[in-house]
Amino acid sequence: MRLEPREGDSILRFKKPVLILILFILIAAAINFPFATFFLKSRRDAKGATVAQITGPEAVALGWPSDTPHETEWPQPGQWQETRSFAYRHIQVWGGGSHQMEYQLIGWPLPVYEQVQMWWPWNDPTWQTTEQHDPALGVCWSGALLNPIIVGGAAWLVLVMPIFVGVSLRKQLRTLRGHCIKCGYDLRGDLEAGCPECGWNRSAVDGARREGGSSE
Repeated sequence: MRLEPREGDSILRFKKPVLILILFILIAAAINFPFATFFLKSRRDAKGATVAQITGPEAVALGWPSDTPHETEWPQPGQWQETRSFAYRHIQVWGGGSHQMEYQLIGWPLPVYEQVQMWWPWNDPTWQTTEQHDPALGVCWSGALLNPIIVGGAAWLVLVMPIFVGVSLRKQLRTLRGHCIKCGYDLRGDLEAGCPECGWNRSAVDGARREGGSSE
């Protein structure tokens, strides 16, 4: 005889993995910025391995990696270099022999911080501006918001989801065999009577019997 799950048990089985997923996301959110900060401090000197060294029209097509601070358009880039390592991306661009930009992205799997430094002919009246050549460290909100979901969700899928799937499959298999879904004791298919070995479902059965006796 097939035992239909009680409504409360079904809700509990659904809520538990969801609550664990939320916990994983909160943990990932708590370490997102400290993790990126660690790589920000440790990568100032070590720039990583060069993955791109581009000149000519290709460098022009890539453009400057961040907004320039002048109303006058900067010269087109003539050289574009990118280096990468884990949780770190560093781009240097030169243009017109007088302008340079260094752009750093820090964080994993998406950047959390961005740091820009720029150089131009400061004494040339054409390029006078009140903008800073090294703006303050900026936050990449896409990484700040999505990293906890990506990391926490991936950890949940790898560490937690297989456990719940395995437990669910084991319960289904025991139910089909007519065994206790908790301890596996052979109930000869009489799941509604509960398990005399571990007591599973016995409280519900005893309660039903008491209610039946009182009604008489």
